[in-house]
Amino acid sequence: MKNYKYTAMDAQGKSKSGTIEAKSENDANALLKEKGLFPTSINKANKKDDIKDDVAKEKPSIKQIVADIFDRPPEKIKIKLFGLITILTVEKY
Repeated sequence: MKNYKYTAMDAQGKSKSGTIEAKSENDANALLKEKGLFPTSINKANKKDDIKDDVAKEKPSIKQIVADIFDRPPEKIKIKLFGLITILTVEKY
């Protein structure tokens, strides 16, 4: 499978762009149409594009990091910011 960089329009006419993994350019076109997108351009992605997308996908929220540290679900974490002071509340199960 290869990564393809695309630009497409959604049903509301908004422009979308990103990368998609597919066997071929035609396969990428079909996958985008299945997602309700109308491709305007599809090109083979280079390694730099792949790395940029991987970093964006893997960035967790602060709340998720704290939840992982304290082994609690994210909805049990409350974070309040007061200037330089941060108050962190972790509820019990």
